[in-house]
Amino acid sequence: MIFSTDFLENRPRHQRMFNAVFRAHDDQQPYFDTSDNGLAYFEPLFALLLDEFHQPQTDWDLIESLLTSFLRYLLRFSINTEDTQVVKDARITKVLGLIERHYRSQRHVQFYADALSITSKRLNELTKKHVGKTVTRLLHERILLEANRDLLFSTKTVKTIALDLGFDDPSYFGRFYRGQMGESPAEFRKRTSE
Repeated sequence: MIFSTDFLENRPRHQRMFNAVFRAHDDQQPYFDTSDNGLAYFEPLFALLLDEFHQPQTDWDLIESLLTSFLRYLLRFSINTEDTQVVKDARITKVLGLIERHYRSQRHVQFYADALSITSKRLNELTKKHVGKTVTRLLHERILLEANRDLLFSTKTVKTIALDLGFDDPSYFGRFYRGQMGESPAEFRKRTSE
């Protein structure tokens, strides 16, 4: 499921739920495990969400209610794996946050290293150790995630997507995308729309 937190009404209880579900804390990984008991709730709720989404006259208030219910059950059946989710080095959390904020405009490792007052070599050593990827790989994955979202869920042209992602030259974006994904943005959009 992909949705913006703006989709749900901005109420204090929703904000508390977002913080709990998405672990808006500095030391959490971006996922958590659930017990198998939750499947009895997750699968029917997800099926209802999909069904309502595909209705000719989608009831967005109903979608909001179902999504809220899904997230609340997710919390109920989450398994506390505190020890496995904690990232030991706070610099990793910081660099991941910096990448999230600046991936459109800052593509050089040095920018992130300077922000943490360490060398780019040391920063890459840390990210390789803790998340198994270099900073460049993390940046590429974040750019591709956003590009794929736009290709799947928007009607933006490939040129517009490239410019939105901070590429001055749309043809360079096309080469970058093909090099990473093994197909052009247009081919990805066509394949996934089928």
